[in-house]
Amino acid sequence: MSNNLKNRQIVLGVDIGTTNIKCCAYDESCNVIGEAHEKITVLDPGDGRHEIEPDFLWDIFQTTVKRCLLNSNLNAADISCIGISTQRATFLTWNRKTCEPFHNFITWKDKRSEKLCEQWNSSILIKILQFGSGVLYFFTRKKLFQVFSILKFTPAMVLTRLYWILKYDKKISDKIFHDEALFGTIDTWLVWKLTGGKVHATDASNASVTGFFDIFKMEWSKIVLSVCNIPKKILPTVKNTCDSYGQTLPEIFGSSIPIYAVVGDQQASLFGAGCYEKNDINCTMGTGTFLNINTGSQPVSASKGIYPLVGWTISSNTTYMLECGLHDVGTVLSVAQNLGFFDNPSESCEIAESVADTGGIFFLPSASVLEVSI
Repeated sequence: MSNNLKNRQIVLGVDIGTTNIKCCAYDESCNVIGEAHEKITVLDPGDGRHEIEPDFLWDIFQTTVKRCLLNSNLNAADISCIGISTQRATFLTWNRKTCEPFHNFITWKDKRSEKLCEQWNSSILIKILQFGSGVLYFFTRKKLFQVFSILKFTPAMVLTRLYWILKYDKKISDKIFHDEALFGTIDTWLVWKLTGGKVHATDASNASVTGFFDIFKMEWSKIVLSVCNIPKKILPTVKNTCDSYGQTLPEIFGSSIPIYAVVGDQQASLFGAGCYEKNDINCTMGTGTFLNINTGSQPVSASKGIYPLVGWTISSNTTYMLECGLHDVGTVLSVAQNLGFFDNPSESCEIAESVADTGGIFFLPSASVLEVSI
């Protein structure tokens, strides 16, 4: 550690996105001292599947953090704490004793549950649920009923992909029902690995996008777990966003580092953009493009395709948000670049502004899912 950094509070922030992982070291004034990043390889085995190999992700996570420390002229002992932001709704199941994964990470862009979603959305049971919830909302004005009245299942929900595994992969489902498995999104699995299996936890921002977390009661939904036959014992403890998630094993980085924050990437973007007040809005453009609105201390339901989520929980005080998004904006731009439409994505703005109008033609950059009705 350089002399001018002695006795200063240095924090590491790690962001695991869909295509990149980045680690930055910040001083107490939020100045970046050093950083490092690596590319994430997403596997595409066919049939709409999108996966990440767990050992690969673990290796590049360690490599990125170590390179950041090296680039910052720091040692792990110089770090006050680490915070982790991750892509959401990408999950894994693994052996609770050996930590051996039962499959690759199934990412939020995976489509294996698409037919299952179509069956559910067209079923009489779901239509009755939607109609009944609409009636109950009309008389009670309870937001929970409004959410159920516009409910639509999509492959982006962890619920549908986890149910697909339980239904179609007998080996894994047997492990799950015989108490040999644990479930977690990327944040949960990383915390589990970093702490040597001592902490199995997530935060409410990540839990809220699974499809089986009740954001009104702030707990795993007993009804959804029961209907979908998902054992609660495989699920992580839900903690505050800013909370103690244990310490990293000293042998990983050379010294233990306390883990004091875990959060979903879009929620982290909303917070990082300074959107602390109700009605503050943030738009994040990455692999997907997401529009997030801070709705304050109460969840607010809106129209089809726009659902309330947990933004963050600090000192047990929860901030909620609304979110809508297009999943493939970054992907479509990469395809356009590979086709030679432009050399750099930044040129797309100049190209778009080079004409007075489009003659009534609109292009929606989504190769997979449109969350919002157009």
